[in-house]
Amino acid sequence: MISARVFQKLLRNRAHRIERSVKEHVSASKSILDCGGGDMLISNLIEERSDVKAFGADVVVAKQAHPRFCVCSGEKLAFQDKSFDMVALIFVLHHTNNPEVVIEECARVSKKHILILEDIFANQLEKKMLKLFDYAGNYLIHKGMNFPYNFKSIAEWHAVFESKGLNLVKSKPIYPNNFQLTRHRMFLLEK
Repeated sequence: MISARVFQKLLRNRAHRIERSVKEHVSASKSILDCGGGDMLISNLIEERSDVKAFGADVVVAKQAHPRFCVCSGEKLAFQDKSFDMVALIFVLHHTNNPEVVIEECARVSKKHILILEDIFANQLEKKMLKLFDYAGNYLIHKGMNFPYNFKSIAEWHAVFESKGLNLVKSKPIYPNNFQLTRHRMFLLEK
């Protein structure tokens, strides 16, 4: 088993890689809501390295407090319509019971863009691997995390976005880890 110190270092390295992967898509925004971002590690890096002001929302209360963090569900965000330039859902939708409702809520509070990073699969074996790795990795982060395993293929995500009236601006693979055991995808959506 890895030590807590090593695990935290792995999480920080992962956050840095993710921030670098999305920087070009986030930098034009003045504000971003990190929906389901827990400790806001990634959005805090975005804020430190750009002019973007980061806000967070999650049902899991992070260990470290953030002045712009709200405890609320992604299915019913405690913000007014069009409150943020961008809303980010970073590896969170597969943890929600109703990903489609969460996407609708994020579209409601976004002025224009929604940035989604998700684990995807190309076949049933990959889907089973995702479940295993997701549980093992996230159990260490927070034992109370929800695991409905709402993983989707690229085509399934595209169908969800289209059904919500969102335009897919960009879709690309991302690599948040040095080793790639599963597939990860970024979707940039526009209202």
